[in-house]
Amino acid sequence: MRISSMEFLKIKVYCFIICWFARSIAAAYDGHKQPHDAPALFVFGDSLADSGNNNFIPKCAARANFPPYGMSFFHHPTGRFTNGRTAFDFVATYMELPFPSPFLNTQVRCGEWKAKAKAKARGAEIYKPFICKDPNAYMFWDGIHPTERLNAIVAKEIWSGNSSVISPFNLSSLVLGNGIQTPP
Repeated sequence: MRISSMEFLKIKVYCFIICWFARSIAAAYDGHKQPHDAPALFVFGDSLADSGNNNFIPKCAARANFPPYGMSFFHHPTGRFTNGRTAFDFVATYMELPFPSPFLNTQVRCGEWKAKAKAKARGAEIYKPFICKDPNAYMFWDGIHPTERLNAIVAKEIWSGNSSVISPFNLSSLVLGNGIQTPP
């Protein structure tokens, strides 16, 4: 059986990734702790970086503070929508940094991070996160709170939007039987 050059290239790439991953794991556990210059780890991302935690959102029915959530992480429910760690939890562990706290946790704002203490010592202003005072004026896809404004805009565009928004026809023309709009 002959292997094509493309298949051979794929095999080489997979072998490289496996070797790099194995080397990274070996370097992490070789017992030689090197000091890290970074005082904090700031992660901005999607659900791969932030598994979510609704424990600090008032009147939120979607919670993860019951088993099996967290059973293989802290061995008890943590409120995170995952049973284990995210990739960034492993990075934080390797850098000997604390795990990120939920955004709305009021104790986070009290300056528990070393980075906040250093910035304050240098006279810098610390950004104080807040919950939006007028959520209907803004659109959030996955922020602190889902907004009615976003729901209204999306519903309006799906119902009566032109063909540049929803194509080849909108929901109104489909339901009311007005025919199918053709795209421009």
